[in-house]
Amino acid sequence: MEHHATDVRMRILVLEDDYLLARRIGSEISEMGDKVLGPFPDVETAMDHAQDADAAILDIRVGEGLSYAVADRMIARDKPFLFYTGHERTLLPLHLRDSSIYSKPWPTQALIHDLRVQGRIRSSLSVTALLPLLRERARQLMQGRDAADRLLEATLETALEQVGDRATEQHADDWLLSLLHREYRRAGKGYMN
Repeated sequence: MEHHATDVRMRILVLEDDYLLARRIGSEISEMGDKVLGPFPDVETAMDHAQDADAAILDIRVGEGLSYAVADRMIARDKPFLFYTGHERTLLPLHLRDSSIYSKPWPTQALIHDLRVQGRIRSSLSVTALLPLLRERARQLMQGRDAADRLLEATLETALEQVGDRATEQHADDWLLSLLHREYRRAGKGYMN
């Protein structure tokens, strides 16, 4: 699987205590164009770096510990993760049982693909959650609901055209609000008709 220019390069945390497997996963992640955080052989060290990760590949049992705290940290940060393990799903606590889980061995490319899909789903859900905020801001800028809705529609069309060019460090809310204001300055009066 080649790394496509439209894919966002991720910083992927790897929590795996099998040295050879960890090294292979890390090498393959790098070959695909992403950055490896770790691999880390213990939960404590992985927790120290979880705030810097865009995604995570976690073994369930690492040494004497379990990786649930790292998974919970990723959930709290709304970042994709998956379990790559020799253990059964039933070992997971109930709140993690719907998580992606892959049995060893599994191709690293498939793991990265899963993380990317999860990231896209999270991104689209966050944009959907922003719609009420965008509509409210459009109504503050425009007189009349119909005009505000036309402004919002034009903004979303622009967003769809430019989504691949968006700076990844810019939050979706900041980006969409800036597009809304730019569209208002460009053609706001035209939406009044």
